[in-house]
Amino acid sequence: MPLGRPRRFELTLSSAERTELTAWAQSRALPHGLVERAHAILLSADELANTEVAVRVGLSHPMVGHWRRRFHADRLAGL
Repeated sequence: MPLGRPRRFELTLSSAERTELTAWAQSRALPHGLVERAHAILLSADELANTEVAVRVGLSHPMVGHWRRRFHADRLAGL
């Protein structure tokens, strides 16, 4: 069993996912939480560290990791 913290996995987005997430991140009609999560995933896909994403989006570091894992597991439906 490996010891220590798990490695951060790379998020790759399809063009359709990137388009959808960009629309969500720019929306003024969607719930604010969904807009924040979409923005966090877009920044994560651009290979920013969770700490940097947290500062830019206004989420806590653990929440960025939580939403990265959810997106990795369930894609758009996980948000």
